[in-house]
Amino acid sequence: LNRKVLADLAMNHSESFKTLVNQVK
Repeated sequence: LNRKVLADLAMNHSESFKTLVNQVK
């Protein structure tokens, strides 16, 4: 994943983004 993809997820799929971040940590 690159920053553009992460930014897109953060803006358009905030719930999925939160889940992804929690999995990475």
